[in-house]
Amino acid sequence: MENSKLINLLATFSTEELQAFDLFIRSPYFNTRKELMPLFQYLKDQAPAFPEKAIRKEQVFRAAFPGQSYDEKQLAYRMNYLLKLGERFLGIQSFEQSPVQPQLHLLETLVQRKLEKEYQFVHKKLNQQLEEREIVESEGFFHQFRIGEIGDQYFMNKDERRYDPHLEVASDNLDRFYFSKKLRMLTEMINRQHIFNQTYSQTFRDLLLKGLQESDLLDNLLLKAYYHILLMLSDESQAAAQYEEVKALFQSNVTSFSEEDKQNILSHLLNFCIQQIREQTDRRPFLEEAISLYMFGIESKIYLPKDQLSPWHYKNIIKLAFNLGNFDWAEEFMYQYSPKLQEASRENALYYNLADLYYQKKEHEKAMKFLNQVEFTDIHYNLNAKLLLLKIYYEIDEEEALLSLLASFTIYLKRNKYLSNELRKTYENFCKLLTRIMRRNPQKWPALRKDILSVSPLTDRKWLLNVLEEMQ
Repeated sequence: MENSKLINLLATFSTEELQAFDLFIRSPYFNTRKELMPLFQYLKDQAPAFPEKAIRKEQVFRAAFPGQSYDEKQLAYRMNYLLKLGERFLGIQSFEQSPVQPQLHLLETLVQRKLEKEYQFVHKKLNQQLEEREIVESEGFFHQFRIGEIGDQYFMNKDERRYDPHLEVASDNLDRFYFSKKLRMLTEMINRQHIFNQTYSQTFRDLLLKGLQESDLLDNLLLKAYYHILLMLSDESQAAAQYEEVKALFQSNVTSFSEEDKQNILSHLLNFCIQQIREQTDRRPFLEEAISLYMFGIESKIYLPKDQLSPWHYKNIIKLAFNLGNFDWAEEFMYQYSPKLQEASRENALYYNLADLYYQKKEHEKAMKFLNQVEFTDIHYNLNAKLLLLKIYYEIDEEEALLSLLASFTIYLKRNKYLSNELRKTYENFCKLLTRIMRRNPQKWPALRKDILSVSPLTDRKWLLNVLEEMQ
């Protein structure tokens, strides 16, 4: 039953959610099938690991139908009923966790039932709740649109011949909601085009920009930010100026954005810097700019949700510092922020990056010492550590160790079932090219250089080119 939809669903439940779901299915309002309880209790006891032996069909059937002869069809029916209840539970839980959606549905129901006094009370309370929020986000525009729309229904029910603002409120906020969502989607399309080499149809893009420029919608902070991001991504001639515009707007109003928009806008700014690092001859200003943005993300808690730092942000910041030659700063950063990493990856991240630090400083013995402390439980640290060790062996002329590791690493890549094809090819291509370099055949060097420049995906392309040039 490894591919059971029910077990896959229950495996995502936290301990608290399992307890809440237990109460949910005990309620006769939600569940009229009391016979589901033995099945749920048995599966609940197996969570979250769900050992293979414990979830065999015959074993589960005995728990769900004690004393009865095995009937696979009956088990499937009962599991399907429980699955539907689990899906309903998650839907209701998600709905109730929203601070606004239940109130909006209540407001609409009160209008339909013509409960005027109750409507006025909920309407006032909901408006106050939204006005107190200092964050500008698309969902806020949608909520204001729904309040206006429901308010217009209420007004029409009263059949009064006078002006009422609700329809205009609904229309204005629908515009803000649509344009904010559309701008964000357009910026994401352009971003993905760069990553995946995939062209998206950007419907009404030019009309949208023209409409925004001729309206007062750009007075809104969120729309203004994504408008300038779209220009930054679309028009190379004004990208630098638009970058500065977005950065100034974002950093001076950072507390006004939602957590999701903070992450998204900061990513666009960082992606611009990374693109400039790749393209510009003088990379230093953009390396410094990228570190500055990362540190802004940390200091403003954008990159410290729940006071935890992602190991990939941690590594990226360190790499940027290496590229600037700021090794002392990088080491200080490593020790200062390693306590902010998740405990499970903390030591691996620290030791791997310390190994990389000493490799950058050409202190290979110290680098290998820290590499030996990296536990290969995380696949990415495993791959990166092996790659770093290959480079060290080459640079200290340990050819036998290098060739041995190349062979074992290549076998590991072929046999590992958990690697994506893209990731596997990235490292396989590196191993193949380094193996060809080690054959030291001058007649093959022109073709080899051409392959290093063209093969994709590939990691450490620049290092391979340098090695080939030194050999030539």
